Amino acid sequence: MVPSSLIFPLTPQSYVTELTKRIKFKSNSSEEDESTEFKRIFPTFTWCVRDFFLKLEIDGENVTEDQYLMNGLKLKNGTSKKIQDQNLPRECILHYFHSHKCFVFERPASTKTLHTLEELEECELEKDFVEQSQKFCDYMFKEGSVKTLPGGILVTGRSK
Repeated sequence: MVPSSLIFPLTPQSYVTELTKRIKFKSNSSEEDESTEFKRIFPTFTWCVRDFFLKLEIDGENVTEDQYLMNGLKLKNGTSKKIQDQNLPRECILHYFHSHKCFVFERPASTKTLHTLEELEECELEKDFVEQSQKFCDYMFKEGSVKTLPGGILVTGRSK
């Protein structure tokens, strides 16, 4: 089995770590108030892994994509600098997002056609990839939560 560090290459320079350093909701908020605010405002953390070729297994047992993600987000034991650096992004993801979702996508096309991926028609893509993409889109459009700012302002990325 490939170590989760290869599938979840979370480093201190990762997006979530930088996000927590840069975003402030209130100029004088305490750390506890701020983390509560993050959880309230941020939508579900959604992790997408393309070209996924491993088995969705933990200790020989089949698991869901979400279980696989949560296993990868487990904190490492120890207090060394390396362990702390590995755990910081995991802690941020677990602490600041109220829920976590994972989608895995197999390779979208054969090796021969992968270099022309942007020009391929949907019917030329791998069937499993198309099905996985549809599952992802269905979730995002039907079940995915929208970022909500104080006052009930929805942040959808769309203009009014």
